[in-house]
Amino acid sequence: MVRRAARELAEYARRVTGGAFPLVDEDTAHPGFPDLLVVGAGNSYASRFGPVDTSQLGDDGFAVRTAGKDILITGPGQLGTLHGASWFVESQLGVRWFAENSETVPETDTVEMDLDDLNRDYVPRFRFRQLHYGETFSGEHRHHLRLNGRRDMYDVKMPADLNVWSGYWPEDRPTFFRDLVTDRSLIHNENLLFMSPAAREEATATVIRLINERIARGEDASLGIIQWDSATWQADPDSQAFNDAHGGAQGAAMFDFVNDLARRIRRVIPNARLETEAYWWSIKPPAGMTIEDNVVITMCPIIANRGKPIMDAANQQWGDYLLGWSKICKNIVLWDYQTMFSSYLMPFPQWFDGFETIRQVARIPQVQGLFIQGVWNTRGGDMSAMRTWVHSRLAWNPTLDVRATVQEFLKGYYGAAAPHIEAYLQTLWESKEANGALTEASNFMSPIYRLDVVRAADGHLAAAEAAVRKDPELVDRVAIARFNLDHVIFMRAQSYIQDLQRAGQTWDMDLVNRKERDKRVLSLSGISRVNEGGGDVGKVVDGYNVDPLPPSDVPPGEVPPPDSVSSLPADEWVDYQEEVIRIAAPWMTTLVIDEMASDHRALRMDPHDSQWGVQFWFDALPQGSSWRLFVTLRADTGSLAADAPVVNTGIHPQGVSITKTAGELSNGEYHEIELPGTYTHNPEHVLYVWNLSQVPGIWVDRVFAIKA
Repeated sequence: MVRRAARELAEYARRVTGGAFPLVDEDTAHPGFPDLLVVGAGNSYASRFGPVDTSQLGDDGFAVRTAGKDILITGPGQLGTLHGASWFVESQLGVRWFAENSETVPETDTVEMDLDDLNRDYVPRFRFRQLHYGETFSGEHRHHLRLNGRRDMYDVKMPADLNVWSGYWPEDRPTFFRDLVTDRSLIHNENLLFMSPAAREEATATVIRLINERIARGEDASLGIIQWDSATWQADPDSQAFNDAHGGAQGAAMFDFVNDLARRIRRVIPNARLETEAYWWSIKPPAGMTIEDNVVITMCPIIANRGKPIMDAANQQWGDYLLGWSKICKNIVLWDYQTMFSSYLMPFPQWFDGFETIRQVARIPQVQGLFIQGVWNTRGGDMSAMRTWVHSRLAWNPTLDVRATVQEFLKGYYGAAAPHIEAYLQTLWESKEANGALTEASNFMSPIYRLDVVRAADGHLAAAEAAVRKDPELVDRVAIARFNLDHVIFMRAQSYIQDLQRAGQTWDMDLVNRKERDKRVLSLSGISRVNEGGGDVGKVVDGYNVDPLPPSDVPPGEVPPPDSVSSLPADEWVDYQEEVIRIAAPWMTTLVIDEMASDHRALRMDPHDSQWGVQFWFDALPQGSSWRLFVTLRADTGSLAADAPVVNTGIHPQGVSITKTAGELSNGEYHEIELPGTYTHNPEHVLYVWNLSQVPGIWVDRVFAIKA
């Protein structure tokens, strides 16, 4: 690894200056060599710089020392030396690695350096730094970004001279609590009877064995132990009593269990370290307890408002939890979620907020590590190149100015398009600030993507493309940047047409050319998933409708009301037509002309897809009242038997649903179906329609709400 660092430094020095920089070692160097650049302290030439104390450099900090015109770059180990060399190439030679397959190499006859200023230690603020993005699966690019973690990347092939990582976070292939015991009676609801002496005894023996196996393989003496991945956990009586005695923190017994293991194991393996997560039900810090110094707590605020920094008032509960952990634990890694796992195709306009989170938690000394999870199992996520580059800079030095760092990336990566890309980012970010939280339920029907906002944002991107039209590489980069907003435009095109009609405006969405550009982006960006679980992106793009229907011939004020509200005043009910109802994907559901529908338009569900093709999210419900909910639909039941289930409509996550049979829908007329219960505004809740039997057709006319 040290030799690789030296080779890279010599090669970039040659490319920048055109000069010769021979790579020598103790056997080939001679006293006549002037101006040596010494990489690593493991050679006799390092002695001319005097002793270098590397004890304060962390895992991968580095020291630069000068003696005359000679320069030494060395870390506490190979990783720090490698990062020191890449830092030198960037800071002194002006090279930039803005993206995985992108580098900027200036050309100059001379390179001026302030040797006195160079002569100091360089230590990252965060001891552990990992950006979990598809763009950082390249070992070379990760090291250029000076990252040092590899969780969930264990099986990615790495060059031997790059395969060195931080050992601070015991995260390498973590083990579930339930897998620590063979006595299945000690398992409770997928975790353990945490207060059981027998569970603690057997788990201790298992952890000692696993850590010793790691040591035998030449790995560090550590292990991650994590809870089963579920939002809730019903504790056994003994664990619950302990939880209640420690401030009602549902994870108190679990953390006491880990503390006990840490003490027991340390008696056998003095340098052993453990890690566990404060996640879902265990995220609240327990009262009256401190965490052992050889335990790392990973705080995972998965249900925080991802559109705001972690210490923002909108995330006060999660910020308070983080501060609470900092009072009882010396070693914390923040697992920050900066994507929507439910949709990789949407923009995620919290760019500046995600960067600000790093600056905020840097003020908490106990937070020693960052694991930032974005679009991780595919390349091509929304602005991923910018996110990874800026995050990496701030993770090393969070005192950097966020806007200036973003602008440096945009100028270096997009050239003349940079100011227009920045205007696009700002436009969507301001709309996000004005229009609510970003959560897993956020979708293209969000008010963030109002017609006026999207038109302005798209205009900035069109200007960006025009600014670089003579540079094919930059045109491609802008096209990739446009892909996510294009998804919103296609998915909401029919709604925008209605909005334009009401506003008396026109807008050429240029859908044919837009679709062709997006097809090209599929191969350029490498995006291969619709969401975390998978999905065929090509199928989504192929399904984009380039010829949406014209506005309905029924004026909005003349749409007949449902039968169920015929006697109600107008302020007692709300009608939601197709432009408000969400379709899951363009191949599942299409807008069609239907003279039987109230506005002569209906959403037709594909007979070959049985997913929740039609969805109505409760962020559309007026706040301050409770509502009864109805969906109006009809079906072509074909030759199905009368008792065959045809359609299921329900509410998630409440689990309320109604199934209608072929016999109930066989007349082909529209039916008003009421869902049991009453409901309120909630962006996390959704009404869905599900084609159960893949009948020839299901048409959804409207959803309507009656004040309870």
